[in-house]
Amino acid sequence: MIDPQLLKIFSRVAQLGSFSRAAAHLKIDKSAVSRAIAKLEQQLGMRLLYRNTRKLHLTDAGAMVWFEAQKIDESLDMLENYAETYTGEVMGVLRVSCSSGFGRVALLPVIDAFLRSHPKVELELEFEDRFIDLVAENIDVALRHSHFLPDSSLIARPLRENPRILAAAPTYLAQASALASPADLITHTCLAYGKAAVRMDKWAFDIDSQQIEVQIQPHITLNDTEALVRLAVRGIGVVLLDRFLLESEIACGSLVEVLPQYRPTPGFPIYAVYPARKWLPRKTAAFIEFIDEHLSVNG
Repeated sequence: MIDPQLLKIFSRVAQLGSFSRAAAHLKIDKSAVSRAIAKLEQQLGMRLLYRNTRKLHLTDAGAMVWFEAQKIDESLDMLENYAETYTGEVMGVLRVSCSSGFGRVALLPVIDAFLRSHPKVELELEFEDRFIDLVAENIDVALRHSHFLPDSSLIARPLRENPRILAAAPTYLAQASALASPADLITHTCLAYGKAAVRMDKWAFDIDSQQIEVQIQPHITLNDTEALVRLAVRGIGVVLLDRFLLESEIACGSLVEVLPQYRPTPGFPIYAVYPARKWLPRKTAAFIEFIDEHLSVNG
């Protein structure tokens, strides 16, 4: 009798191409994955995998077994979902990924309300300013603000548009030269987001149904949006960021909107992204609905 859990582990190893990545995905030790594959090969009486110095490869027999193992893996997941549906409760570990800026400003202030509504959910948050592999890193849903690239293994649900604001501290504006149009930005101290070889040093504005672009000369470039906001509050310079990052500072007056008559080109839309599958776990669906409602109310 072949243990279906062995087939589940093998399916993840074949999918991810690594014992260590499969172990991280399944939250078990790498040695347990290795033992499971060895036991499955013994039960089947055939070699399923072979390794070179860089990666794993399926044997011909392994490819055939993987085709069937994927069905069993999916069936096991569906049985778990049926159990949730039958009990009528939202439960289990929910792993969520988002950028650090969005997480701190938009997610953390409301996450307690989600957990009060669903007390049997255990939430694991990962704040990452990079695109992650949702399947390989076992992420249930990621909140991304970017132009979503089509990927057959992922589903992207649009949540809201993402307007931007040009802002500065009153102390900066009191001592700076006049700022009457976007073109004047070239003479001002500008704070820009950037990392590695990418610098957001072209600021775009929509004016009379046309887009104009200003090439700024950043005095400071940072890969941390929260730090950019703090510098702007201290009166260091002008910043152009997503509105949700600046709303609280503008509300309390530590920052003011600059050139409100010129509308900055919107930032990347905000999406909920999750792996494509025949059904969506109740915990994931509940979280997406909660975030969608919150962003609709506050966006």
